[in-house]
Amino acid sequence: MKLTDEIRNLRGRKQMLRDRRLHDACHEASHAVMALHHGHPFTIVLVGDETVGGQRLRGRLMLASGRVYTDTAIPAAKVALAGHCFNRIVNPHVNDAVLGLLGTMGDLRMAIDCVKFWAGGDDAQTEFIIFKSIVPQVHKFLIENWETILRIGTALAARGKLSYAEVKKLAATKSTAPRIKWLEKNVLDKASRI
Repeated sequence: MKLTDEIRNLRGRKQMLRDRRLHDACHEASHAVMALHHGHPFTIVLVGDETVGGQRLRGRLMLASGRVYTDTAIPAAKVALAGHCFNRIVNPHVNDAVLGLLGTMGDLRMAIDCVKFWAGGDDAQTEFIIFKSIVPQVHKFLIENWETILRIGTALAARGKLSYAEVKKLAATKSTAPRIKWLEKNVLDKASRI
């Protein structure tokens, strides 16, 4: 990926290259913001080292009990790929294989499994759908919602965990950045009813 001015000028991006906790928190915040966008609740989002099932994690989004990310494969893949695409935005010079080794392999593998099931197990079609269709959509969404991701990620880095309600409240917080269309339509309307 090329380092464009659009990416170069994202507030906080360079700091994330130096601050691993902020980077990890914003990575998890990207999953949370995408889950909010698709209307899928989670119980909590965490940042910090932990081992789950023998796998070392630096953060995770815990889904509501008995739920999967979404009812369809494409939104599920988008939620999973949000972290992977976030890492590509923060460090655009690193390719997908290296990112996988740096900790986004689980995100990528989950997205592949979702789409592969939906595509009927066809590897070529799965790869095309993920890298030519879904990744560009997720990339665009993350850039458009960067300020929200940064706000949630900063709070997550400071606290270590945020509930679904806390994430919704932070997402609905007015900022000096341009208004976010989906946020106004989806989150602010729902937050005003809480």
